[in-house]
Amino acid sequence: MPSLNSLCKDDVCIKLRQIKFPQAYALFLKNLSRLINPATTLNLTIDLIWQLMPDIDEHQRLLNQNHSLQQQYLKIIHNLTPDIWVEIGKQELFFSATDGWGYVAIEDMIINNVEAGPIQDVLTLVFSEANAPIVILPSHVINGLCKYSNKHYLQVMTPFHASELLAKNSIILARLTYEQKVSLLTYIILNDPDPGLVIELNLLPLANNQFITFQGKQASPIYLIDHNPDILKLFQEKNYDKFLNPNIDRKLYDILSSENFQGMITVLSFLLYLRAAQ
Repeated sequence: MPSLNSLCKDDVCIKLRQIKFPQAYALFLKNLSRLINPATTLNLTIDLIWQLMPDIDEHQRLLNQNHSLQQQYLKIIHNLTPDIWVEIGKQELFFSATDGWGYVAIEDMIINNVEAGPIQDVLTLVFSEANAPIVILPSHVINGLCKYSNKHYLQVMTPFHASELLAKNSIILARLTYEQKVSLLTYIILNDPDPGLVIELNLLPLANNQFITFQGKQASPIYLIDHNPDILKLFQEKNYDKFLNPNIDRKLYDILSSENFQGMITVLSFLLYLRAAQ
């Protein structure tokens, strides 16, 4: 085979495809992954597998910098990247955080694409409790799969997924902490402010740090106090179950106070409540 320097980039790509380099590279990643225990803290971790998967955006950035000495090699990698990602998508290279699943194929997994933090943690917990094969992936891996893998199989987590799962597994909510419930509500409502996604879910936060179920028609009104915790001091604590919790995220509070949620929350000012109490 001629040397790399004697071939144009198109010829090199043709040769590499002919010897099935993309397939071989994907199999190499799969074999390497089986040497790794994702639960360990050793130097050889699952992060190594992610780092060896092509970063589409990073390659494009390097190409745009026009480094002449590297340009030929970067273009070869760039041209082969779609083929490599197609082959990666065919392998069971994705380790599920759900006990008992291990490495899963893309047609089985559900991708948790939420940034690391409390919301990602509670979503992973909830899906795992329901035995759904949840997988947490770096953004460049998600981008590669979304752009080049079989999109008929790829499932990326959505608020609808979370809502549907909670509706079918309501017992999971009973085991969650206050903070975890608020994180779930925040994820669903801030990403898709559709009242239908939370109806009949025990996720409406009250000022007494308890929750009630979102309903089409509340049995008793829940009052709004303009996201001002100090106003609560005007009332006895025994009445805190009549107010939406003013300490939640401002955006979340505003959405729950919007017209879309009228009927699920009675939109009345605290002044009306005061008059009624006199």
